[in-house]
Amino acid sequence: MAGPQDFVLVNNSSSFICYVYVSAQGTSDWEEDVLDDDCLAPGDSVRINFNAGRQAMGDLRVEDLDGNYEEYYGFNLNRLSRITIKGGGQASYQ
Repeated sequence: MAGPQDFVLVNNSSSFICYVYVSAQGTSDWEEDVLDDDCLAPGDSVRINFNAGRQAMGDLRVEDLDGNYEEYYGFNLNRLSRITIKGGGQASYQ
């Protein structure tokens, strides 16, 4: 059953995304990698199940195998259903 903070992550970048971390906004550490041992190829998507309790605002970090990463801050997990990573620090939210 989908929670109010679950969303679909779409990789529209040109890189494989191999690590995805989601945390409640304002926390000092990232949560565990939600992709486990998988990588998200360009053009692919995955459903992310996340429960931040009463915290609606979240942060996201995506990383490739080489350790290159992008971080996105302050999105409302209760008001979106899709995050599209475009690369170059760009993302869109629906």
